[in-house]
Amino acid sequence: MRQFLEACRFVLAWSGRGLLAAVLLALHVGAAAQPARTFPGSPFAVFPPIASAGERVWLIGHGLEGTRVVWVGGHAAKLTADTPAGWYAFQVPESVPGGFQGVSVQGPARPGSPLLSIMPRVSSDDLPAQALTAYLRADAQPGFQARYTARVERLAEACARLCPAELTETLRAMTRLEFRALTPLSDPAGPTSPRTPPVHLPALRSLPSVLPATAQALAVSGLDRVLKAPNASTPALGGEGLCSQLAGDVDISTLPPGTEGRVIALLNLLFWGDLGIDPIAGGHPTATAPIPFQGDPPLQMLEDPKVLGPLGRGGQGVTIHVLDTASPSGDPFTMTNINYYNEVYPTRPGHGSIVGAIAQAVAPDAKVVLSPVCTLDGGQTCRTLAVVRALCEVAREARQGGKHVVNLSLGGPYPSLGVLLALRDLATQGVPTAASYGNRDDCHSLEPGDRCSHYPADWSGTFALSAQPDSPTMLLSVAGWDVATREYATYNRTTVIPWAQTALPSVLAPGEFWFQPPGTTESMPYFGTSFAAPVVSGLLANWLSCRTGVPYMPLITRIDPVTSPTPLPANVLKACP
Repeated sequence: MRQFLEACRFVLAWSGRGLLAAVLLALHVGAAAQPARTFPGSPFAVFPPIASAGERVWLIGHGLEGTRVVWVGGHAAKLTADTPAGWYAFQVPESVPGGFQGVSVQGPARPGSPLLSIMPRVSSDDLPAQALTAYLRADAQPGFQARYTARVERLAEACARLCPAELTETLRAMTRLEFRALTPLSDPAGPTSPRTPPVHLPALRSLPSVLPATAQALAVSGLDRVLKAPNASTPALGGEGLCSQLAGDVDISTLPPGTEGRVIALLNLLFWGDLGIDPIAGGHPTATAPIPFQGDPPLQMLEDPKVLGPLGRGGQGVTIHVLDTASPSGDPFTMTNINYYNEVYPTRPGHGSIVGAIAQAVAPDAKVVLSPVCTLDGGQTCRTLAVVRALCEVAREARQGGKHVVNLSLGGPYPSLGVLLALRDLATQGVPTAASYGNRDDCHSLEPGDRCSHYPADWSGTFALSAQPDSPTMLLSVAGWDVATREYATYNRTTVIPWAQTALPSVLAPGEFWFQPPGTTESMPYFGTSFAAPVVSGLLANWLSCRTGVPYMPLITRIDPVTSPTPLPANVLKACP
């Protein structure tokens, strides 16, 4: 085992050229610079830290002799000793849900267990059969292909003697990957006009929400010293961040089947600072007694005294960017067999178009722009690169001037590196984002020990402007508030399985509306966190048009007729006269 660690350190030795500077390093300095540590009761590290269902993963450590079972979340898998000594292999169970899951050899995973990020399985005829999305520092592009090939070849050569054979085979195949066709994520900003003042976000000190590469895992894999900066300071990202870099889809059809997660982890770890990798699919739209407010227009329902009451009007000079399924010319998204209050609607068209209409109702003077990023499989799948490019386009417009808000009524369990960095670019430009918290369908079929994640909403806490409890955040995670029972809605993702390990939302908002889609003869219900998010987007637009900064919106789960008559604070509801 020690020979393997020393070989990795030799192969990947620090280069004086400052390989790990600039954009992506800022995310990693804090985590990589920490001393090695272990999890209580976990004498092992998980390698690689990302995998897809059915993929082989290893526990590396001592004291596992005789251990025959490993749990990923609440799902058991057979653990077998591999070669060399100290490596123990298992296959990720097909039933494990996507996102971060704990790994344990002492029963279902508990909080504090080492983490493994599970890539959600996505099947789409519109996506390349085998591809990943790559981001490359623009100033690292000259000569990168040659440096990439040489480094992976050297590691594969060392691994042939010191790693499991399957990992060596993957590394050898990785030498054939090509990164020459990557293109700029966004065009340079043009002439500027009055704009929202830039916002300072606290630096990301670790990587828990993108890559669960703990200091222990890095040390075990021999990457702890390689992934340290030459000093403890973090270089400034500058005003453009990720959106000034290169990106594109990389063909991995020459790699062994079922190794996508391993390849993402290896590339992110080996080239951290120059290169970042994501899955090609970037989530999906989050759409699911007498029926309340049946047929009422959105604004009429929202202004009912039992819901929010009268709203201030506003949005003048603000653009709300709805990144979703719809374009100005149409919306391909359709859901079937929608059950709302025990009434089934066989076909319900539209998602992004409805989201945009809700935002417009709340902020009637704002400009609503529909940007289609979920166009695969009739709008059922969102492509990672499409989401990142759309976010970078908003960042470019924000640098040119004006006031902007982003609505993301989409997401999934995988924490996309590109989406995180692009959202930080937006936030530093003063652009707030409202993201859907996720519905109960995101948490179906979980076992005790499983986690239920939904990104980008679950990053909300890392976008807070300070560590104070009442600090505003530039990324709001919006869950639904039941307009009939006046409480936390049952369609939110934490209600079906309350013991599931999951993050809390930032704020609640009404998420049940009636619309008559074009070409139909009756109104239909649209409910879920997807439709709660644009209520907050509209309120943010109103705020920006009449006030400065971004508002603090607390999580109000219990309505009090005097102190909290609605789930949203009065100063936000009436930001404009």
